[in-house]
Amino acid sequence: MFVFRCRWLAPVAVGLAVLFCGLATSAGESITQSEYRKRRSSLRTAAGRYITHRKRFPSTCPVCKGSGKWRTRQGRRIVLVDCKQCAGKGRWVSKKDYREVYYDLRTPAFRAIPGIKEELGKQYDLARQGRPWPTTIKRYRLHEWELIDATHGISWFKLNASRAATPVRWIYASSEGGGKPRWYLWSARSDGAWPTGRRSPLGVPTPQPDAMPPDHGRVLRAALARSRVTFRLTDSGMAGKTLLITLEPGPDPTKRIPEARVGIDAVRLGRALLDGAQPWTRVQAVWRDHFRDEWGRIALRPRWISALDKAKHDGAAWDTLGLDAQVALVALSEVSHVGWEPVEAIEKKPAPAATEPGPATPTPTPTPAPDGPTPGTSEPAAPKPATPPPGPTPPATAPVDEELPALTKKAEREAAKGLEEIRRLLQAATDAFNAGQQAHREGAHDLWQEKLAEASTHLSAIQAVWYEDIVPAMPGSDEMVQDAVANEHFGDIWSDVDKLSSMVRKLAAMK
Repeated sequence: MFVFRCRWLAPVAVGLAVLFCGLATSAGESITQSEYRKRRSSLRTAAGRYITHRKRFPSTCPVCKGSGKWRTRQGRRIVLVDCKQCAGKGRWVSKKDYREVYYDLRTPAFRAIPGIKEELGKQYDLARQGRPWPTTIKRYRLHEWELIDATHGISWFKLNASRAATPVRWIYASSEGGGKPRWYLWSARSDGAWPTGRRSPLGVPTPQPDAMPPDHGRVLRAALARSRVTFRLTDSGMAGKTLLITLEPGPDPTKRIPEARVGIDAVRLGRALLDGAQPWTRVQAVWRDHFRDEWGRIALRPRWISALDKAKHDGAAWDTLGLDAQVALVALSEVSHVGWEPVEAIEKKPAPAATEPGPATPTPTPTPAPDGPTPGTSEPAAPKPATPPPGPTPPATAPVDEELPALTKKAEREAAKGLEEIRRLLQAATDAFNAGQQAHREGAHDLWQEKLAEASTHLSAIQAVWYEDIVPAMPGSDEMVQDAVANEHFGDIWSDVDKLSSMVRKLAAMK
């Protein structure tokens, strides 16, 4: 059993009261720029302390040097027996570092949870036995660290060779006995709900998506190729007969800002996904964009939502409607975020005038005209009404069925390299997910959450490989065409990715 030597253990009521008071006073807290910089700097220090201890386990057993055996004498013979330090496994989890990460860096409220020492002791025993092993960190880089409000922060680490960063959540709370606040690792079990800073993107609780069946995934990718949207698909799932998708801005050949292209993209996407017989009867899309907060932090957050039903799609005379009417049919609306503003809106704000405007010049009063025409002249003819100029022709929004460029041998070779990397990441994500399931069955809460975070990081890295390695290697005039070519020839890989993503989400939602 892993024994904790606790220097301080407040009663449960005191710990919960400290947490409640801290959250109550900080919920609407507003801090100065100077205090923000101090807290951000101390967050970096706390993140460094965390990763220093976390990197030390699991490690090679210091007694057997990884062999799992050691020599001993039995009578006159020298025999090999299992190492007592690592139980013959060759790997070892440091008790001191394990305690630092999962206990000492937690809030006083977490440490006041009844039975938490015994629970973590059992979790440590499981970790020593490899049920499952904690994630091995061979190298790391602190990628970014930032406050999301006055008392909550996130540090992102690039672990090992991953392209995607792994987030670690923090809370700024009072120390033991209500002392000076500092950063602790946040836990949903004791530290309150994690702040969202926005309302639900869909206006209602978002349904938990189910796994995307392989045939559904192929239909989705084919429809995306025909839609020619400039936003990239980042997530998808099914909730009954509703297709749930998330997109974020991709490169645009015409260099338009996301606000100028989201309307036509929403229409094109809705028409392509509901054209003909499809396995879904409703499409709900979340469109993400870059936001900036008052301290200059930039992050991708949902900015628009759209929704379209099959009945509404089939009943509309799309080609006779202007673009505004088409956008109204897909119910495109904007999402607000407390304390955040779209980056493009900030950049478009007009600069203040350099000088004050002078006084207006008085307009002379015209001399009244005589009642009748001037002698010797005729009544002037009434001017003909001017013909209004023709309005702008709305862009075409129907799905495109043009022939795609042929796949070249060079593109096929480059895609093969990218697919090999995707399969490696998918296997790593699957292994992490299976380890998370094992930890969940064993009751190892922290290891379970850690393994799910590892699986999510590998899945996020798959997106980077697809858009950075495979799509640019495809033939085509722009990324939309290149993505369509990649999906046509190699899109089946997404069936396995989508299935695992759904399983990770479901396991993460469990208690």
